[in-house]
Amino acid sequence: MVTGASARHLESTRSVILSASADLFLAREGASFSVQEVADRAGVTHRTVYRHFPTRADLLIATAREIGSDLGTDEEPPSDVDEWIAAAGRRFVLVESRIRVLRGVSAAIFAAEDDPVGAPPTPQDDARWPLFRGEFAHLDESEAIRAFAGLRHVLSSVSYFFLRTRFGMSPEEASAALCETATRVVEGLRNPSQR
Repeated sequence: MVTGASARHLESTRSVILSASADLFLAREGASFSVQEVADRAGVTHRTVYRHFPTRADLLIATAREIGSDLGTDEEPPSDVDEWIAAAGRRFVLVESRIRVLRGVSAAIFAAEDDPVGAPPTPQDDARWPLFRGEFAHLDESEAIRAFAGLRHVLSSVSYFFLRTRFGMSPEEASAALCETATRVVEGLRNPSQR
């Protein structure tokens, strides 16, 4: 039976391991590391690391989420779609500051042959959907879902990362391209007769 104290200890140990792993990635700007290096940095045994993260891929994915956890957070929930677009531009600046690290994390995850796609929705989704739906009440439900999903994709850190790494766009070009695309999508939704 797991008591409150032992549950806190487990969570504390997991947190220390994740922090050590993220610190290694950030210090090495995305270069890989061994599980033993993480264990040494966290002050635990490699078995303890594997108790919390059964595979190296599990550790890498958790590390990627730890490193990127602040990249998807807007300062405050947006009050309208235009604020959402503006907040995405600010978030892209954060992504840019970690672009080399994110490349390394991505490469390590792909090398581990694990697929991090399919993460559960973030709490922001819950706040943005009613905002979006309220502004575009004239859309039927399925059209609204498709438009919302498309706008989320355009304004995602993944899209920014893709433009930077795949197409070699500068930070300014990538941010401008995505924010301009999002603005065009929103204008088309606001003025359906112009579509």
